[in-house]
Amino acid sequence: MIGRFAHSKSRRELGIGKIVNMVGDQVEIEFFDSPTTAQREKISENLSAVEFVQLKKQTRVYFFDKSSGNWRAGRIDGHADNQCLIDLPNHGQISLPEEEVYTRWSLPIRDPSEHLASRVCETPFFHSARAELLASFVRQRAASGGMTGILSAPIALERHQVEVVRRVL
Repeated sequence: MIGRFAHSKSRRELGIGKIVNMVGDQVEIEFFDSPTTAQREKISENLSAVEFVQLKKQTRVYFFDKSSGNWRAGRIDGHADNQCLIDLPNHGQISLPEEEVYTRWSLPIRDPSEHLASRVCETPFFHSARAELLASFVRQRAASGGMTGILSAPIALERHQVEVVRRVL
């Protein structure tokens, strides 16, 4: 039971945590914020008020890679007994015991700059894809000349039509 993912039925807004201690019918649930945060929020609940969960596919997870000494990120591909199958960036996969895998709780990260500086966010592959999409949006917005409604027009507008509209406005 220790190390399993769970959430409090009465405090669902906190999201998914892990059972870290159990004394009688009382369990302690610890919530993971970020690999950069050493202190973690904990709540105590009666066992009957706790629901054990398995992480859904594609849930972002973190684990400490003992061989490199760094935190790494991946996404859940499935569960087998108490093992989590994790898809790693760049097509790798690893199987780890559930107690070694962490997922963020539902509250926002307290200090995103530390999280970004630790480089446990997306891989360069995803950054590159997003950067290209963002650059395309910037080019489209610049071409619209401040009239962003043109971008979603269901008709093909010619340049001279756009110039007339701009002069009228």
